[in-house]
Amino acid sequence: MVLDFRNLTRGEQIAGLAGVALFVIMLAFDWYGINGWEVAFGEPGDIVVGGGGLNRVEVDLRNAFQAFTVIDLVLLLTALAAVALPLWSALGRPATGPLRPGAIVAALGGVAFVLIAFRLISPPDLEIAIPSEAGGGSFRVSETDEPPYEVTRKVGPWLGLVAAAFIAYGGYLSARHPASAYADQSGGLEAAGLSE
Repeated sequence: MVLDFRNLTRGEQIAGLAGVALFVIMLAFDWYGINGWEVAFGEPGDIVVGGGGLNRVEVDLRNAFQAFTVIDLVLLLTALAAVALPLWSALGRPATGPLRPGAIVAALGGVAFVLIAFRLISPPDLEIAIPSEAGGGSFRVSETDEPPYEVTRKVGPWLGLVAAAFIAYGGYLSARHPASAYADQSGGLEAAGLSE
């Protein structure tokens, strides 16, 4: 079982790199935050309300795995499928069945793109814990909540949207490619008269 990456198609390369990027973006970048207001007195730049002031503070930050309950699993499946596409080809495995692996990756990339775009338009409600000294428990915060808390978008979903688009594009190119790396290798052997 030797991996040969020399015959990868452009689509397989794009999809594989975008799959790795999506996984890193899901894990390492903040996708959403919870902003709140804290009361402050006499601080520079405060909004004065009734003799005091309010400071906007970042209460909590969430990556994709922390912000979602189901969408993160779809995104993870998409990233894994995108990474598997060039590995499958590098192993010299033929594409069997009615669906080409590139078509499956393109479809998953498209679904991931739509889900991320939906959550950019309508951020998820996030749960925030109440400190035990304030009574404990938790409550849900949405984008439309009035102060003191609101959900905000960070850089993660924007980068994830780009990665999902590249996964879909790479899968599309791979599915359109007339032959996989395996077929190229066997075709070359037949042309040379070396096949049985």
